[in-house]
Amino acid sequence: MPEGFAAERETANVYNQTKWFGPHRRVLAVDAPEKLILSTDGLSIPWAGISEPENGVECELFMEFDPATLDSTGTANWANLLINLGDLVADGHRVARDVEKHGAILFCRLTEDYAPLTRIILSCDPSRIDGLPFGSVPLIRATPVAEDEIEGLTRTGERRRRAKRWPSAGSGFRADHFIDMS
Repeated sequence: MPEGFAAERETANVYNQTKWFGPHRRVLAVDAPEKLILSTDGLSIPWAGISEPENGVECELFMEFDPATLDSTGTANWANLLINLGDLVADGHRVARDVEKHGAILFCRLTEDYAPLTRIILSCDPSRIDGLPFGSVPLIRATPVAEDEIEGLTRTGERRRRAKRWPSAGSGFRADHFIDMS
């Protein structure tokens, strides 16, 4: 695996495509002041052979951590989870648009390996990646949360829930509402 990457899965097929439809499927590890950022690399790569000009699944995902709380095994575990989240986003339809429309979505459940954290919330982040072939793409924050952090939120007929401030989010993000897609 190249230096600076925390995880990488399988090589491309004969059509130069991975499960994310582009030539690579990996997670970058970026050391920033007082935080470690894990980010997908490959979701936004334009697909070969499509009729519409678009940047892959039109987003990249990222997670932030306090580097003091993670060792190399922890970093590898979260990086592999981020690849799995990327797989779900690539299999989904217009996940980036749902996040933009709703502010945040309760995206999926976590396995018992991540207890007490039980769910992943995907939320809007103001950051974007510019200079891609078909325009910029948003960065979407993936935040692991515990069940008690989302209990008591009301659900409407559209499966929307009122959001609150999640302590484990680190950034203290707040969304007006989110949609439960888990």
